[in-house]
Amino acid sequence: MNGFFRRGTEGQVSAEAVAAVAILLMVLLLLYANLGSRQSQIDGTGASLARAADCSRLGAAIALVQSAGANAGVQAFLGSDANLSMGLLSFGGYSCYIAGSGPLAAQLHAGNLRVSSKEGAVAIENL
Repeated sequence: MNGFFRRGTEGQVSAEAVAAVAILLMVLLLLYANLGSRQSQIDGTGASLARAADCSRLGAAIALVQSAGANAGVQAFLGSDANLSMGLLSFGGYSCYIAGSGPLAAQLHAGNLRVSSKEGAVAIENL
């Protein structure tokens, strides 16, 4: 029997078969490691997109309240904690500029927010 898994005279598996199995295991381990790396990249991209969406929602809420005039209000949702200072909305590792927010400063917690206009100034508060 001259096959790939040829038996020796003492019933042992050939060295080629052991090497083939070892190489196959190494290839599988490398593929698994690469898959884990790709998954972490996807998770990071998803978090960045969620923060960009939060920035867009908050910017749209501020613009809506400013254009509506006095005593206007709207609710918005923020997916993670953030700081707003001088138009810059900062999350953990992501920040964006909200145009037209002026000298507004607030420490925002994840969840529902109320954006309102009081006496000509925009105010943001956690609900």
